[in-house]
Amino acid sequence: MKSGKVAVRGNKLVLRTAVADMSPADRRLMDRVIDAYDRSGFNSPRPEELPEILGAPAASLTKLLGLLYDDGTLIRLSKNVVLSYNHLKQAQDLVVQTIQEKGSLDSADFKQAIGSTRKYALAILDYFDSRRVTMRNDNIRKLSPDYERNLL
Repeated sequence: MKSGKVAVRGNKLVLRTAVADMSPADRRLMDRVIDAYDRSGFNSPRPEELPEILGAPAASLTKLLGLLYDDGTLIRLSKNVVLSYNHLKQAQDLVVQTIQEKGSLDSADFKQAIGSTRKYALAILDYFDSRRVTMRNDNIRKLSPDYERNLL
């Protein structure tokens, strides 16, 4: 079926008109959510913190976060770690470059390189392990064979 109304995102079907059909208030709130994650980098807010940070209803934010996860603007790495696509791509580039230059990457060194906490560093590295960009052995990461196929 090629009607153009539905897009496939991973194992989900997403209505292409979901954002276009939003109210102006919801679009403004969505822009504020995106901005919050773009500005926070590798110290982003937990999803449950957004209602207080943005002064918006949790139900509205949950719906908007779902749309942003589905379209790939935001990536949920774990229950408490969400990053913008751009920051995750930046982290991926750093991981790959470091491993290519040094042969491996230690999670503690990565934490320092991104200027964040262990929680964020491990969530990012675990995500790349799950995508088969990297392989973990204790706290050391190396590039997986054919890692290029699995990059963002």
